[in-house]
Amino acid sequence: MSKKHLKKKRQVHIAIIVVLVAVLVAGTIFMCVKSTQPDPLPVFASLDDVPGVTDYEIKTIKKLREDKTSFVYGMCLSTETFLDANNDIGGFSALFCEWLTELIGIPFEPAIYEWDELNNGLANGTIDFSGELTPTIELRKTNIMTDAIAARMIKYYRIVNTPSLDSINLNRPLQIASLYNTVTANKVTPYLNHYYNHTYVDNYSEAYDLLKDGSVDVFIGEGSADAFFDPFKNIVSEDFIPRASSSVSLSTQNPDLTVIITVIQKTLENGSIRTLYNLYKQGYNEYRQHKLSLKLTSREKAYLREHTIIPFAAEFDNYPKSFYNTNEKEWQGIAFDVLQEVEVLTGLEFEVVNDRNSPYMELQQLLWDGDALFISEKVRTSINKNDYLWPKSVILNDQYVLVSSEDYPNVNLNEIISLRIGVKKASAHSELFVRWFPEHRDIHYFDNSDDELDALVRGEVDMVMMSLYELLHLTSYKEMGGYKANYMFDISFVSTFAFNKHENVLCSVIDKTIEEINIKEITGNWLNKTHDYRAQIAEARVPWMIGVIILLALTLLLIITLFLRKQKAEQLALDARIREESLNSQNVMLDTLNRLKNEFYQNMNHDMKTPLTVISTDILNATDFFEFNMEKEDAQNSLSHAQTEIMRMARMIDNALSNSFLQENKGELEPLDIGFYLQEGAKNYRALLEGNGNRLTFDIPQNLPMILGNPDTLLHILSNLLTNANNYTRKGEINIRVTADDDRISVTVQDTGIGIKPELLNHIFERGVSDSGTGLGLPICKSAIEFMGGDISVRSKYGHGTVVTFTLPIYKEIDLDG
Repeated sequence: MSKKHLKKKRQVHIAIIVVLVAVLVAGTIFMCVKSTQPDPLPVFASLDDVPGVTDYEIKTIKKLREDKTSFVYGMCLSTETFLDANNDIGGFSALFCEWLTELIGIPFEPAIYEWDELNNGLANGTIDFSGELTPTIELRKTNIMTDAIAARMIKYYRIVNTPSLDSINLNRPLQIASLYNTVTANKVTPYLNHYYNHTYVDNYSEAYDLLKDGSVDVFIGEGSADAFFDPFKNIVSEDFIPRASSSVSLSTQNPDLTVIITVIQKTLENGSIRTLYNLYKQGYNEYRQHKLSLKLTSREKAYLREHTIIPFAAEFDNYPKSFYNTNEKEWQGIAFDVLQEVEVLTGLEFEVVNDRNSPYMELQQLLWDGDALFISEKVRTSINKNDYLWPKSVILNDQYVLVSSEDYPNVNLNEIISLRIGVKKASAHSELFVRWFPEHRDIHYFDNSDDELDALVRGEVDMVMMSLYELLHLTSYKEMGGYKANYMFDISFVSTFAFNKHENVLCSVIDKTIEEINIKEITGNWLNKTHDYRAQIAEARVPWMIGVIILLALTLLLIITLFLRKQKAEQLALDARIREESLNSQNVMLDTLNRLKNEFYQNMNHDMKTPLTVISTDILNATDFFEFNMEKEDAQNSLSHAQTEIMRMARMIDNALSNSFLQENKGELEPLDIGFYLQEGAKNYRALLEGNGNRLTFDIPQNLPMILGNPDTLLHILSNLLTNANNYTRKGEINIRVTADDDRISVTVQDTGIGIKPELLNHIFERGVSDSGTGLGLPICKSAIEFMGGDISVRSKYGHGTVVTFTLPIYKEIDLDG
């Protein structure tokens, strides 16, 4: 082996190693990027979709479908089970029952009971199932239960403005109450750090009475009890701290229904808990919508019906309240999260009408002009308090600060007068600063917060006035360190929406809706949020890095391979192309021959069927001559008809053997008297038609123009049309009608039979389309008529007969030349 050849071989080996290393590196990088897409929710449309379900379980449930018309699903009045405005049960329980009904195939009907009634109903069998019981060891002794289908936060309920639990416990033990046969209180009493006496009650009504008359200080229950206590304005509920929850399961005490529990348990083990979580969230939103509806006036409800899209003005630089996230290309902030919740509860849709960099003064103008109905934040001052409508609800409590660089010395109040201070134009910040420091001569005004901060970075101002939470704009959102709240004013302010002064109804609706939203949770999420867009940018670069590495490696391998194998590859490609073209040509030829063979057999089968039927009928008629002494002339006519059909079959066989009936007759067109051939051809079929009780009539004018055609082809067309009409008509009429105009002759064959089904009519000229026949007759007729220069159409109304019309051109001398 030559040195040159060895060198080339080494180059190939090096290229392969480089490619393998590149692929390995790219794969490692790719595996480091975790997918954030959640797994799809499992769908259990029927019992067969549930993994692990046995034939016995399916058989048992099918037996229950025969024996049971429905199941009672008992629940207490709660946020999961409540009566809506139409007095129908809404919430998670109703949605869960729909899910169970679809899966099991037996209706689950939700019903509301008091706690003691529910326990008694489960015991005596009047209630089949419930979703109120916690799956404890003790309860599993008497109940057949699944794992948890939902979780409820534990709360305590007490009378408004009563002393705190700590202050009560200084003088006496706490008096607490909970529902009997539950473990709710047991989950939180270890954390009470109080002496207490425990009372068990039968239902929520009894708990309320004890709270009201002072017999107990607090009722400990699950958060779903809000639906019972919400109407009482003298009751306040609070989450228990530390947070505790209680789960509930699907349960029954009827052993005959064990199979339902086992099947639902199998769905839970295979991921249906995520489906139930979504149903629970949907059901709780329904409760919040219902609760809000009870608060709204008729005028406010009418407003929601008449308005869908609400325009509003949003600040692009007021982090974390309202801002445009340039990294994620969307509006974000506390205001937007609150409005998203308002959309869920009211059905309104909020639309930002300003640009993503509009200055605050422009937003104010939009609000004054009515182009925006409210603004994302406005601080109420003595100057502007009468210019807008102010909701009662508070979004955020904030505080004014002066922000400086981290290394700037801390200042006191007296030094501020000598500093360069940056403020935002037409804002509460600037208004208040001027009021506090009217003699200040070095105030710098900026259109927005970004310009204000840029000036601080460039050293054009010493400090900028903003809210304490706006400092997060620097440290959290922009990830810029080195800044601090240098001076904090001992004055706080309320952050809230501000409405156009004419939008009192909208203001009231949003105000009432915000009462149903957990503002504390939304603001807490934003105040504790950090942004690390460096990681996001690095992650976005990963696909590019992988692509570049693979591309370079493949390019190197490709160049070396092409250099070494260029000639051989070209030859192989040429040989492959020649073989492929040869094979394609052979395949096309074989496909054509196969298609022609199939069409030949189909046409022959169809064409022979009709003449044989006519021959059989005529021979039977002739036989009657010998058995029933029929007229000799009739017998002769029958035999003559049979002879005619036999000769026509012979011609068709001759044509078929010549490879194509129509192709062979292309050169044999001649002038024809169409009226004569139609009448003569139809006579041969009169006996066949009369065998079905049908009457054949003619409407053929005398002295019709001649057509250019083939006699056998014309008779073949008539044969097919009459046969079709006779096959689908009993004791009716079949009419042949001919009309002529300047250029064409129209032939119509109309019957009073059953007609053609609508779904077949549009495809009637396609091969194989037929209600009971071979589906070849009309396609053959269409081909033959088009061969003679005509066309054919079909009209039919199912149950009222069929009309087939074909047209042929009138013979002119030029036709023969053509």
